[in-house]
Amino acid sequence: MDSDDQELLQLYQKSIYDQSLQINYNYTRYTNREIAKVKSIKLAEFLNISKVYAFNCPYLSLEHSPQNLTECSINNCELKSISGIEKMINLISLELKDNNIADISPLKSLTKIEILNLQSNQIQDISILENLSCLEKLYLNNNKVNSLQGLGKQLQLRWLNLQLNQVTNIEPLSSLLQLKRLILDGNQVEDIGSLCNMNLEEFGISNNKITSIEPLKLSKSLNELNLARNQINNIFVLSEMYGLRILDLESNIIEDITPLKGKYIYKLLLGSNNIQNILPLAGMEPKELTLQYNEKISDYSILRNMTDVKYLDLSSCKLQNASFLHQMTELITLKLSCNKINDIAFVRGMRRLHHLDLSYNSIIDLTPLQCVDYNTTIYLHGNRICDMKAIKNHDLHNITLNFNYITDYTHLDQDEINEMEEPSAELVHQSNILSKINQPQNYLQMMFNRKRDFLEQFEMNMYEVNDQIQRALEEQTIYVQTFVMLMNESECCQ
Repeated sequence: MDSDDQELLQLYQKSIYDQSLQINYNYTRYTNREIAKVKSIKLAEFLNISKVYAFNCPYLSLEHSPQNLTECSINNCELKSISGIEKMINLISLELKDNNIADISPLKSLTKIEILNLQSNQIQDISILENLSCLEKLYLNNNKVNSLQGLGKQLQLRWLNLQLNQVTNIEPLSSLLQLKRLILDGNQVEDIGSLCNMNLEEFGISNNKITSIEPLKLSKSLNELNLARNQINNIFVLSEMYGLRILDLESNIIEDITPLKGKYIYKLLLGSNNIQNILPLAGMEPKELTLQYNEKISDYSILRNMTDVKYLDLSSCKLQNASFLHQMTELITLKLSCNKINDIAFVRGMRRLHHLDLSYNSIIDLTPLQCVDYNTTIYLHGNRICDMKAIKNHDLHNITLNFNYITDYTHLDQDEINEMEEPSAELVHQSNILSKINQPQNYLQMMFNRKRDFLEQFEMNMYEVNDQIQRALEEQTIYVQTFVMLMNESECCQ
């Protein structure tokens, strides 16, 4: 035993008396903080330890892998080679995520494995997985897989995650009739006909090239379905899926949502479609609802009865009157950016709001915001605001006010003024406005960058960010119209 492992043994022996060390007989935890120089996991065999967890140990070696391990997690350790792991023939659960592994051929002898997590590596060839006949859960998300040959024999597979790969053909999955959870988001799949005999409970295939979801007609047990960012226009097959609880249909070309009638869906995402009529949603009580970028909807009255909604996005819907929102007092997040709203009296009863986006509207009077919680984050940039007195008692660090008509900053300290980046009073000056209008490309690029910064603050996942950035580009025309409007009306506030 080398000196490094002797040090580990001493720590192990100490842990018998010192429970603060995260080392014990059944579960060994290697981290840079606790064990600074461990170079292999062979000590697990010496101590007859059956479970090992290693995180952020770039020096870790599998050369002397013990046979007695049943669970092993080696994550974020910069592993390129897993040579030696073939000796762990008793493994039931193996995690090797967030490494640099390309060759997984050493896994072919681990025939007892039931759970295998290989996410975030450099894996392309998965053909050796056909030898792992006990696999029940397989995670291959964020790799370079382009062929699913090797998975067709995994008849007992129940969970399969292939998100963020390069898959085009899913025909090899047709025999996996035990699958309950299948994630294919972020690939290049056009046809899901291979899934026609499956009865999935969770299915994700966002960011692909799907036009038809007819093959899902037998999956009546679906409770979570993600079809966002495809080319779907017909959702009739959903009419029989009464178990749906989470449904994402954003960024498609859907017009008719009648098949959603009578459903109890608590998370319903319908943004960026061509929807005109939302009456089929009557009676539904979702917790989260998005309808942004559906500019053809004229009647929002059914939302009055959705009093349990916590998250609502109606951005870019050409709204002028949002009074139908006044009964939605349980809202925590409300997004109404890029509309034509001037009266915000509807927020008076919304005392649970944490996030309120009213940017790029026609708001002048901020008095209703006096009823909103002091710490609520409020986006008010791009409106017609002249006076800040109504919100003087709010935490102004949580409010954006740039691109308005404000000239009186007596309620702000210097730091708050600086945080406004470019005081909106500049827009009141005709020459500055004309200068910006005369150089639209530079100015619109600046606006695009600002929009991107806001999106990053929302901590969205990568696809949501990309989607929103694309939408921000579409909003550039709206921004130009807003600035022209400000130029024409600036005399009112001078």
